[in-house]
Amino acid sequence: PRQTTASTAVVAVACLSMAGCAFIIASYVLWPDIRTRTRQLLVFLSLADFTNSAGNAAGAACAQWCESGAMATGTVNCQLQSFVTTYSSLCSFAWTVSIAAFLYWIFRSGDVLLGEKRVKLLHIVSWGLPLAITLAAQFGGALGNDDSLDSSGWCWVRRQPETPRFPALGNRSSVEPLFEDRRARTFW
Repeated sequence: PRQTTASTAVVAVACLSMAGCAFIIASYVLWPDIRTRTRQLLVFLSLADFTNSAGNAAGAACAQWCESGAMATGTVNCQLQSFVTTYSSLCSFAWTVSIAAFLYWIFRSGDVLLGEKRVKLLHIVSWGLPLAITLAAQFGGALGNDDSLDSSGWCWVRRQPETPRFPALGNRSSVEPLFEDRRARTFW
């Protein structure tokens, strides 16, 4: 019952988020007089957020109501849901930063054309960089569900102690003792 309530809440909140994103996108499409570059960037952010919410809703719903093995790590459902939510989360973050950079360029320089010239760069950073990161995670075997508390019951990022997080630092087990020390724990 407790997990059912949590899954229902996640699905409900995700649906509200999707409705808000749909309103932003629909208002941009339906009313041409409010189509500005800044509003267009907001639409791209809303697309990423809509996809993220849809992926989270699908994951929570399937974790609760699908048959037992539907979201197991190796299944297509799990891999797809993990890929979509990871990619869209990264895109959402990148678009938020891109909008801030765009506004900074415009207000700092006082020249709207400076921001306009960099819109292609914003697309490369906000769609391309998250895709590269997510593809690397997918091919590195980091996406999926390992039934740990870190994955919150549905597919997202698997915890893999044997896989190095940062090759320059060695494997995770060689770095982890640094954070197990009492002094480090109280510092963090």
